[in-house]
Amino acid sequence: QHLDSIAQILNMVSQLTGRWIVEGGNGGAGDLALISAEGVVIFPGDDETELQLASTSSGGNSFVLQSSDGEDLCDVKLITTEDALMLEFAAEEEGSPPEIWRKTVLVEPPSGEAPQAP
Repeated sequence: QHLDSIAQILNMVSQLTGRWIVEGGNGGAGDLALISAEGVVIFPGDDETELQLASTSSGGNSFVLQSSDGEDLCDVKLITTEDALMLEFAAEEEGSPPEIWRKTVLVEPPSGEAPQAP
């Protein structure tokens, strides 16, 4: 049972795997963030920032952003809409807008159509 709950937590974090574009808040709008299947957050070109996304005990779409030494930095919520996945990072200061990351998606040709050769 304990192994099942660990697997479930890892699966929740693994759904965040991919490239994310920073869109607002106090972060650099347009910056790229990469999230590994283990929840490690990397900013290309920034070798010093080490962050980790971890599932919270409440599970579901709630996560916490942690520093490299395990300190909780802020709460993060996964928001799923019809056409996007977004991460909303709780604002550091009351009244400040949250930072939003939007997941990038590779566009594939419509079903049944073969990609066109140049």
